Amino acid sequence: MFLGCKSATECTGDKCVTLDVEIDGIPSVDALHARSDIGIKGVFDAGVAYVYVKAFQKNTRVHLPEGGVPNAVASLTRDVATSTWKGQLSLDNPSGAVVFLAYAVDSSGQQLYSGTYEIPNINGYGHDVFTIPVTGNTNPNAAAGAYVLASPSDEFAGWGPGGGWVFYDKKSYTSGWRYLEAAPVSWNGEPENEGQGAWGMRGTLVPGLSAVIGSGKLNTETLAAYNTSHSLTGTAAQVCQDINFNAFTDWYLPSINELTQMDANLKQNAIGDLQTDKYWSSSQYDTNMGRLYDFDPEGGSITNNKDDPFFFRPVRQF
Repeated sequence: MFLGCKSATECTGDKCVTLDVEIDGIPSVDALHARSDIGIKGVFDAGVAYVYVKAFQKNTRVHLPEGGVPNAVASLTRDVATSTWKGQLSLDNPSGAVVFLAYAVDSSGQQLYSGTYEIPNINGYGHDVFTIPVTGNTNPNAAAGAYVLASPSDEFAGWGPGGGWVFYDKKSYTSGWRYLEAAPVSWNGEPENEGQGAWGMRGTLVPGLSAVIGSGKLNTETLAAYNTSHSLTGTAAQVCQDINFNAFTDWYLPSINELTQMDANLKQNAIGDLQTDKYWSSSQYDTNMGRLYDFDPEGGSITNNKDDPFFFRPVRQF
C-alpha cells in the first residue's frame, strides 16, 4: 500500500491514496471448466467474468472519485497463479471512514458475489494490502444470492452497487434484475434535506401505470414523459429519471408496492433515513389522485392530490 501523491493523470487532488486490494471467497474450479469466451483459461473462478471494487464515504454513502475520475470503478484482474482477483484503487482526497464494496458478475452482468470492508480512518491507514471477503453463489438464481437485505444488526449488510440499501430480493433474475436498492438521502447532494416534488397534474389519467413490485421503472418513464409533454417540471418522476448518482442513471420513482417493501425492510428497522412522513409513489389512483405511502406507524398506502408536493426517494433495479 502506498500513501502519497501521484501524477495528475492518476489523481487530481492534493492527496492521493493508492490501495492494493484482493478478493477472497470466490471458489475456483479446475481447468476442464475454463471459459474461453470471457478470456480466462486454466483454473478460473466459476462463472465470474468481472470483479469490481468501489469506495464510498461511509457517512454519506457517496461514491469517491477513483483515479481522478468521479464515480469510476476499479476493475480487478485475476492472478492465475494464485487464483486471486487483485487490483488497485487510487482515491482523490479521501478522509475519515471509507467503505469498500466488491462485487463479481457473470458475462451477462448478473450479480454473483458481493462483500464490504471498512477502513475506519483512511488518513491513518498503513497496511500493505487489504482483502475484501465476498459471499454469494455461482448460480445467480440461487437462494443464497450475492446480496442480503439491509439489516439493523449489521451496518454493512445490504449495500447495493449504487451505495443504497437493498430492500427487496425476488430470489431469481427475470427481466434483467433480481434486487431493489433505495438511494441514501444524500442522493440530492443535501444529506439532511430529502427531496420533495409534486406527482403531476390533476384532471388527467396517465395510462399504463401499475402498483406491482417491479413496475416502478416503467411507471417513472411513462409518468415523466407525460408530465414533460404537459409542460410540468420538477415533478418527482422527472427528478428521479434525471438523477446521476454514484455512477448510475437508472434510478426511478418506486411503485406503491415497492414503497411497501421499503417500509417493511427499511423504515420499520430504522434503516435508510426515511422521514416519518408521506412519500410519493409512481402509481396512480384516479384522475385527480396519486398514490403515496405514509411511513408513520399508523400510515400505509394512501392517496392525495397529484399537484401537492411530498417527499420521494429514488430506487433502482439490479
